[in-house]
Amino acid sequence: MRFSLDGATRPMLGALVFALGMSTSLGSLSGCGSSPDARFAAESYDENTEPLTNAVIGTPKGITVVGEDGGISGSSSGPASSSSGAGGSSSSSGGVSSSGGSSGGSSSGIGVDSGVGGGDGGDVDGGAVGGFGQWHFDDCSPTSNFLIDSSGEGANAQHALKSDCVPGISGLGVEFRSAKDLVQVPDEPQFTVSQRVAVAAWVHPTTVAGDQPIIIKRLNNQTSFSLGIHDGNIQMSVVLSTGKTILSQAPIAAGTWTHVAGMYDGTFVFLFIDGQQFGQVFGGGTLRDVFAPIRIGATTQTQFFHGIIDEVFVSTQAITAETLTALACIQRPTTLAVNPATSGPVPFDTTVHYDITVSDNDVGDCSSNQVELFFESFDPTIVTNIDPPGSFQTVLPATSVDFGIDVTGSDEADPGVHPLPFVVDVFGSAPTFSFEQLSGQLTYELAQPTGCFVTIPEELMITDTSVVDDPVRTFGVVDPGGGIFSNDGGIGVAEDAESGSEDTDADAGVNPSLGVWTFGHLMRELAPTPADAPAMTLQLFQHWLTDQTVNGFTVSARPAIQQVLLDVWPKTSTGDLDLDQSPLRLQAIVNRVDLRNLSRGSAGEGRFVFAVNGQGFPQSFTVILEYNLPAQTQTDVQNWAAAWHGLSSHPFPSEEYNAALEALTQSFAGRGSTPGLVNGSNLLELRTNEIALSFQWELRAFLLTPTAGFFDETPLKETPDLGFNETQTFADLVNQNATAIIAEVPGANDNTVPLAFEGQSFQAGSIFNNQIEWSGPGISDPDARFHASLNTCNGCHGPESGTFNFTMITPRFAGTPATLSPFLTGTTVSDPFSGQVRTLNDLSRRRTDLTSLVCTPEADAGIAPLTEAGADAAP
Repeated sequence: MRFSLDGATRPMLGALVFALGMSTSLGSLSGCGSSPDARFAAESYDENTEPLTNAVIGTPKGITVVGEDGGISGSSSGPASSSSGAGGSSSSSGGVSSSGGSSGGSSSGIGVDSGVGGGDGGDVDGGAVGGFGQWHFDDCSPTSNFLIDSSGEGANAQHALKSDCVPGISGLGVEFRSAKDLVQVPDEPQFTVSQRVAVAAWVHPTTVAGDQPIIIKRLNNQTSFSLGIHDGNIQMSVVLSTGKTILSQAPIAAGTWTHVAGMYDGTFVFLFIDGQQFGQVFGGGTLRDVFAPIRIGATTQTQFFHGIIDEVFVSTQAITAETLTALACIQRPTTLAVNPATSGPVPFDTTVHYDITVSDNDVGDCSSNQVELFFESFDPTIVTNIDPPGSFQTVLPATSVDFGIDVTGSDEADPGVHPLPFVVDVFGSAPTFSFEQLSGQLTYELAQPTGCFVTIPEELMITDTSVVDDPVRTFGVVDPGGGIFSNDGGIGVAEDAESGSEDTDADAGVNPSLGVWTFGHLMRELAPTPADAPAMTLQLFQHWLTDQTVNGFTVSARPAIQQVLLDVWPKTSTGDLDLDQSPLRLQAIVNRVDLRNLSRGSAGEGRFVFAVNGQGFPQSFTVILEYNLPAQTQTDVQNWAAAWHGLSSHPFPSEEYNAALEALTQSFAGRGSTPGLVNGSNLLELRTNEIALSFQWELRAFLLTPTAGFFDETPLKETPDLGFNETQTFADLVNQNATAIIAEVPGANDNTVPLAFEGQSFQAGSIFNNQIEWSGPGISDPDARFHASLNTCNGCHGPESGTFNFTMITPRFAGTPATLSPFLTGTTVSDPFSGQVRTLNDLSRRRTDLTSLVCTPEADAGIAPLTEAGADAAP
């Protein structure tokens, strides 16, 4: 605990030693032989050498008044002899000398309670501001005299060379073996006393017999204040300018660490043990001030403390009792431990128990802490259960609490290591109200299954940075204002945007894989000719510059495309977009075999998902290229499925895996992959989803036109114009097509939403995503309403699917994988119309579908299934 009057910690700076004392003589301390330091010349004689007179003594049993003649009176029969720890007239237990004068009347020294009061330290003194000192003793060294005053006031203490520096309550303390081990502080101006004084220390006495000074300011036999052990009691005593001693005492034990503190506020003497008040004795007046050092652990004669003293504090400022007793708590960082460190490889559906132990390392009179544990990520395939009493517990000082966690990986989880990061918040109670946040992780590892198994991140949703940041295949990605994404996985040296490459294919280099997964390369592959690609790409994004008419609906311009994308795209020397320096970053490569439809010549889709880069951050602007996987027979479907599934036979991550994936993507995205289609390209559609160009999210779609081979805007599949939401027209559509709507696979285009319906244009030209659910009056089947809404572009990217961040794949920074929506990874949603609760996990559905193709006896034998794939796709 570090005390500061302004609430801030004042660090112990070693340089203060030199600035505040090293230049003075390093003569031995008083009582230690050779030439003494003049600042310590004043003596402090032993206490309690004569009977006590003119005093008020408070104990847990009551108050005793000792007259000037030694006569005893008061509200209890508490002893006042020297055996009580209050003996000796010239230096009584409070350090009182009978020659120090007497009070004007004994009534002014009568205690007002039994020593169990609740004083708050008194009002702020209107007099001198005072000061304070604090000595942690952590810099104790047998080769140095100095002990730094960490208050910043410069009152560095001195102690004898070769003194015993030992472990204290916190860090190091000083062990006192004789009076020669004395620690003393010069009588600096901040220690001049008047109306108040407060002292405190941690002590570990080996015995509590006799007289043992802890902190004392005493000139010869004239005491100002004293905190010490006297015949089994801890005593706080002050002497007023009238000569009256005010003393409070209570028993103390040997052989253990105890925090002791005393305070005088101009009216009462308070005594505290381990942060609890044990005494409050009335004695209004002004303190006697003496010009003598503050001495710690010994007088200059024979008395000394038997044991260890640590964390000493002296203040003449106006402080509260709460401030003083707060020193009885030494706050230490909370720690945590996880056992076991890892599960090791375990089969699916295996429950592993972990113990997260949180240890409160505070020492002393500290408040309990409230501890809350929560996991930072959610994976529906990995179930974590916190044992009772749950995620919120109370931990006491110097104790620990245990959070028992059971982790189970379902058969839908991916094999391999699953880090499960968690956070522990620690909330301190009054008066500190401290806060700590600790982090850790459980490591749960699923063994690679035997037999046929579909792995989502290797076969279905490929987002690993070893792929999407492949140093060769994604080379050329530009961060506006930064540099080119380089082959070390980081940002390379920025190239001059005006001196970029010419409009030639990026593959013209030595390595044919260079940039094959970049947006620029894919544009070259699907353009009428590679030379047309820059103009085609420019024309694509220029659609946002002017209003468009799509299916009879006006799609308003969003001219910010010029600044957000076109202006920051590096240009060639001819002024064209440099496709070798595209400001779009690959987010994912996606297998959508689940969308297969042989009646349309399709085994499904292969997709590339990109996001536009901003200046140092990803824009909320995704671009998706959706390619058909051409198929005429079920064998073709089976071959595509086997190709995707075969990726998991390669080490992952590895160059071998990436090379196999490149060959697969080239087979559907390469130039001329399907002669007879527009530009020979399998591209079905290019879709965008962004809010980077205006104040609300908008989704658009584009097709290659058969005339020029460039892009043109097209209506959004399965999505009515937004104006039809909550209308009878939408209800009619759902009621008339309920069976087909429910059967449709999310993301497919089964034409359940026609271009026109009931005599009017119906399919949207574009759609805003305002996080709505689609509905209409009189829809008879709630499941049909749900699926019709989910099948729309904005419904799928909204609350219907639990996607509240508008994107299925959230744009990422380089070097980090994209975050997937809960709809893909697993979530539960509530139907606002029917109240139904639905569990959604589309990647799990897709894995089940691919498994049905590749993990059958027929597939193992190389024989295609007889049924048409996708006819019974999971909802």
